[in-house]
Amino acid sequence: MTGADTLRAALHRMLGDTPAGADPRVRVGVDLVHVPRAADLARRHGERWLADQFTPRERAQLAAATGTPGATLAGRLAAKEAFLKLLTPERELIPLRDIEVLRAPGGAPTVHPHAAALHRLRAQHLTHWSLSITHEGDWAVAVTAALTSSTPRTPPLQGATPMQQIADWIQGKNPALGREVAPAEDLIEGRLIDSLDFLEFIYLLESVSGRPIDLAEVTVDDFRTLERIEERFLAPATPGGAA
Repeated sequence: MTGADTLRAALHRMLGDTPAGADPRVRVGVDLVHVPRAADLARRHGERWLADQFTPRERAQLAAATGTPGATLAGRLAAKEAFLKLLTPERELIPLRDIEVLRAPGGAPTVHPHAAALHRLRAQHLTHWSLSITHEGDWAVAVTAALTSSTPRTPPLQGATPMQQIADWIQGKNPALGREVAPAEDLIEGRLIDSLDFLEFIYLLESVSGRPIDLAEVTVDDFRTLERIEERFLAPATPGGAA
């Protein structure tokens, strides 16, 4: 089976009969990597090459991988390249190391963009993405899809405090709520902030706080309540330490 045949078979299995370009809000990136070539690159260039391509967390997972030598490596490389195509960089140089691909506890692959990749993601208003990886013979195939924000970033309301802007955003996303959000209310369990709108919320939080947010350094509990959000992101920085 040729690489083109492999790609067609894998895409049909992963995407079914979904028509390409059916929704202009959806971005798709695809890539395939020859498993023996990936294994040979790692063998010839060693740890330095791996460190240039993969984060420490990725390298730990690669070291623990079982099965066909190079298969997991090829799948991760294909995923990074597919996500890079989805970002459609123009003149920016986006290192593959900035596109972190990890295996979630349930086994599904996930993408964690950092640095230049995260900057491009924000510039493209991409707010939700997914990744699929499959193997067909000696080939690894990855498909990434992302959804652009349905609502552009809006300037802050004049005179509104940062916490008022955050509360107004949450209420605007949940019109059926019909009340103010309580400071200690669980925003995650109550699905007042969901995965589709999460990055849009991050953009707002960066705007009102005046601080960049590295998604690698936060956890879901940092966004669980308005109280925690204010403490974590809006409290003045203490001398010699973080807020």
